[in-house]
Amino acid sequence: MILTVGDGDKLAKSEERLQSARRLARKQTGKTSEMRTPKTKILFLGEREDAFSMMAHEQLVSRGLGVQAEFSSRGDGNGISQEVMEWNGDYILSLRCYHLLPQELLDRARIAALNFHPAPPEYPGSGSCNWALYNGDTEFGVTLHHMNARIDAGDIIEVRRYPILPEDTLDTLVQRSREHAYDFFVETVERLLSDNFDFETYLESRPNGERWAGKAQKISAIDRLQTITPTISQEELERIVRATHTEKFPVRLRLHGRLFRLEN
Repeated sequence: MILTVGDGDKLAKSEERLQSARRLARKQTGKTSEMRTPKTKILFLGEREDAFSMMAHEQLVSRGLGVQAEFSSRGDGNGISQEVMEWNGDYILSLRCYHLLPQELLDRARIAALNFHPAPPEYPGSGSCNWALYNGDTEFGVTLHHMNARIDAGDIIEVRRYPILPEDTLDTLVQRSREHAYDFFVETVERLLSDNFDFETYLESRPNGERWAGKAQKISAIDRLQTITPTISQEELERIVRATHTEKFPVRLRLHGRLFRLEN
């Protein structure tokens, strides 16, 4: 499932494969859930209208588990539903969730509350792909960590790293980061639900020494980065364009009180 070449055609083909996988998962969901009695209770948190979040949810439901789900989006002002706040169960699993969960809810996960941060621990918070490209990093990653009442601050369990390709743009790195996070999610769920699995033994087998690099970044820092001035050097402009420019969110030039937008 990993996208290795970054261009628009391959992003489109990747999306087609996702849609096909989602249709297949829906067909399997009804059959499997009728045959199995829910045992493990899971609260799943994902991003609204995100194909990978939908697929992850469908993966859990198709196993006949006791799954409760809530989906959020950036800037979602509705907060956590009362139904979710009253949840009790075994695992909280978060994949691209925009809600900050209160400790009282996290404590209701009998075994663990886990988040799959789609970036390495060098980049907690938002804008991870942007900063990695801006800094000229050659690798990226996914961080599996315990959740606490702060953003991307819980103890790290495992980090999966992969190369940033020379031809990667912001669009392709974001897409690949989502794919890697989803693959890690599926693999972890397989492990959590396997026979005779013991979570504490699993944690002891993964001493990694990984630590978060400071506080979580906010997306407002990226907004400031991609607003340039006429005095910018060509080298700095190229860095900012690669790290922040997309068709939906273009680089902006502020000049004499006016704001100009970069076109592809």
